[in-house]
Amino acid sequence: MEEWRIDNGSFVKLREVSLSYNVGKVSFVRDLTVNLSGRNLVSFDNYKGYDPELNSGGQSTILRNIDFGAVPIPRTFSLGLQVKF
Repeated sequence: MEEWRIDNGSFVKLREVSLSYNVGKVSFVRDLTVNLSGRNLVSFDNYKGYDPELNSGGQSTILRNIDFGAVPIPRTFSLGLQVKF
């Protein structure tokens, strides 16, 4: 039975993925490594709000899991190069 303001908060989330590839020696570069990573990529849930991990009440037990006015955890990507000369 589902009630108003109560959602199923169960979820599975792909939190972080990181890929790294060592290219090796390229021209005047002795060693080249490329890194690609992503955080908070996808969430599998039936939650009606922004994010089932969201908590606008901080440490308050009264407002736990209420997501009014709070910002969802952002999806981020990063690219890195490690170059040795």
